[in-house]
Amino acid sequence: MVSIKYCYIVSVASVILMISTFSWNPQKSFSRKFARDVTITGTAIKKRDRTKTFEQQAESRKNAAVIQDSLCWDAKEEWGKLCSGGFPMAAAQQLLDGEDVNIVQIGAHVGFEKNDPLALGVLRLLDEVAAVVKNEDDKSKTRQRFHWTFVEPSPPNFNRLAENLSNYSAVCDMKGINAGVIPDTSTTINMPFYSLRDTIDPETGYDSLSGKTLPSWITQVSSFRMEPLRFNAGVFRRKGLVFEDYVVVTNVTTLPFSKLMEQVLNGVEGNSKKATIEAPLLVLLDTEMLDCDIIKGISPSSTFIPKYLVFEHKQCDYKGASEYLENNFGFDLSPPINDNIIGVKLNFTNSSTMA
Repeated sequence: MVSIKYCYIVSVASVILMISTFSWNPQKSFSRKFARDVTITGTAIKKRDRTKTFEQQAESRKNAAVIQDSLCWDAKEEWGKLCSGGFPMAAAQQLLDGEDVNIVQIGAHVGFEKNDPLALGVLRLLDEVAAVVKNEDDKSKTRQRFHWTFVEPSPPNFNRLAENLSNYSAVCDMKGINAGVIPDTSTTINMPFYSLRDTIDPETGYDSLSGKTLPSWITQVSSFRMEPLRFNAGVFRRKGLVFEDYVVVTNVTTLPFSKLMEQVLNGVEGNSKKATIEAPLLVLLDTEMLDCDIIKGISPSSTFIPKYLVFEHKQCDYKGASEYLENNFGFDLSPPINDNIIGVKLNFTNSSTMA
């Protein structure tokens, strides 16, 4: 009996020693404010990739923390808020753990623009992650696990977007969807969409019809409603142009928010775990007046709620939308930053992490 008891005590002590050996002290990490989310202690670890060893997972988390600090030490405005919510670290960690990452940009215009609150930061994030991966083939595979979907209803804007996606194809897995996004409560299949003539270059603002250059952002105000365009009619008048001559009305295909998410997420090719992904990591809304309606139209039981959400607060009931997000989905929301509000969902889960 003494021998058995002694062996039992030694065995327990060995287990305790093993756990303490593998524990990672969050106070020594590169991003202390996110330590609660990434602390690794014994059986508390969430084993995302069963093929990885404990040490490999710990290493990927440390690398993700370094990337977070590199991208965020001087971050401001929208990207700064995403940094404070841990978006770069979350995305980097998933990629380095061999997982897929999905972000969806609704109202993408032509993509990769200077006033885009997301594009530059994401491009830098992917470069930083690729720099950590040693094998060249693995670098490409890692990038292709990052799925970036751009949704744009305007036909001329979408044509330019498609060109830009082709030019950036090596960055990650990108795809464009030519459709307008509407609230889940709507059953409309097609809707009139108000945009500007394709004589105006959507990136430079140069109008080949008049030979004059309008602000580069002018085609970004296309919408399912006329108000955003009419609000900027003075831009044309100041150039000696007749605003009404440039307005084009086109019937475009529409997709309710949840239908879009289902199409985007369950249609991901090359998902390394072949799991159904229930939610994207990040969604950016920029629909010119429809953002708040789309948000308030999402069912409280929806499985497509992202951890990070960026939406425009101008020209919509952003207080009502914010309250809906807080009460139904547990979002922590920023005050308005430029034209946007940034939300971080607490207790976010994604089925792909459990594969």
